[in-house]
Amino acid sequence: FVNKVRLAVIGSGPRDQLLRLYPEAGTIIVAEQDERANAEGLLSAMDRCIAQESSDWARQTLLIVEGESNRPTLRAGFEARGARCLLAVLYRRIASAWPESAWAEIARSESGALGLVVTSSAAGRQLVSAFQSHGLALSQVVWCTHHAAIAELLQSAGATSVRRVRLNHQWLSYDLFEHEAHW
Repeated sequence: FVNKVRLAVIGSGPRDQLLRLYPEAGTIIVAEQDERANAEGLLSAMDRCIAQESSDWARQTLLIVEGESNRPTLRAGFEARGARCLLAVLYRRIASAWPESAWAEIARSESGALGLVVTSSAAGRQLVSAFQSHGLALSQVVWCTHHAAIAELLQSAGATSVRRVRLNHQWLSYDLFEHEAHW
């Protein structure tokens, strides 16, 4: 059935994974620019799609797959446009503390020798707070993220080495090695 439905995702990473797993997939709508790889960007991309098809939001039934504590931005945006939304809550984020051995490894590492991949703003805020509570400078590691808003959050907290990378199966070899040749 995957080739009979229209799929929409936030970010090029999920799109690439869908295409890898389901090469027969039909249309996949995704925000075109990394800076817009968020709920608002996907709403805009869907608006363009509906307009190009001369369709009507009231005729749309959308299945939204999300996490337990996701912001309601996407669902609220679709419902405000008149779409019918079905919700499938399929995962839950569980925050857990890092073991002290991880903090010890960061503390004794050479500055810039370790990299952290931050995939959400919430995780970024938690890590910044944890670094501060452990008395570690944010400049101790290279912060990697796929999203402009997360990069801005990290930089405003004081991180000096922030890298924008794609979060897909090629991100390390293609993006990070271009920045950090000594890794």
